[in-house]
Amino acid sequence: MTEVHPETWQGRELTTLAGYHPGVAPLDEHNVKLLDNVHPIGWKPSASRRKRYNMVVLGAGAGGLVSAAGSAGVGAKVAIVEKHLMGGDCLNVGCVPSKAILRCAHVVREAKNAAEFGVDIPNVHVNFGKVMERMRTLRANFSPTDSCDRFQNKLGVDVFQGHGAFTSPSTVEVNGETLSFATAVIATGANARVPDTPGINAVPYLTNVSFWNQTQLPERLLVMGSGPIGINQQVSGYTHCSYAVLYITLQLCQLQKVLHYRSVSRVGAAASSGMFLAFSAS
Repeated sequence: MTEVHPETWQGRELTTLAGYHPGVAPLDEHNVKLLDNVHPIGWKPSASRRKRYNMVVLGAGAGGLVSAAGSAGVGAKVAIVEKHLMGGDCLNVGCVPSKAILRCAHVVREAKNAAEFGVDIPNVHVNFGKVMERMRTLRANFSPTDSCDRFQNKLGVDVFQGHGAFTSPSTVEVNGETLSFATAVIATGANARVPDTPGINAVPYLTNVSFWNQTQLPERLLVMGSGPIGINQQVSGYTHCSYAVLYITLQLCQLQKVLHYRSVSRVGAAASSGMFLAFSAS
């Protein structure tokens, strides 16, 4: 049995921490390192924390972290509140993991086209599990930059891990504690919206968050939409994974027709500026 360390995610089950699930899997050494930085177990704000701040920031994604660090850097008293993962989409499910995988895609493309340069590389094989492990390694190595420890102990920002709620025009409550502020920044981001389409709940599907937890390569993937999240996932999937990709843009009402015409084993839905839809079909 794996030993459970009280102040780390090592050896823990993902669903046993007071009902909190970080949405990150598998819980290997790389994701343990990530979570210990961006959602440490037993985290507490500074013992010398203030009760009134120049600025309280809700959300520790890219926008929230920049706002907090910049303001603290010029002398403001700042608190940041995050109930999930420090670093937000960019570190955990966006910029960092997508670019890590796209880098692998570029390598595969170069290898397959190497004959143009007089280099013969027969039978290019992609180990999808290793590709994803490399992504998790890089993400974990970047995570100290956005960590609770760095922001509180090095940048002077009081970090509160929990749900923040406005209780007046100048107060926020988090974990039963009231924080007063002169200015508040709401940088809570967004989540993927799964289409309300008949039949969609009958199949397992991926979102832009769970996409990065995959360790096995799907045979085929269908992507709907043209936003940046869809483009990143479609391009990386097609180029380095070599599965058949159908890339389409259509209205939500047409999704039902797709479900009827194909035996769908996996559906992916992601938030984007356009209409994005990804299906893996058997």
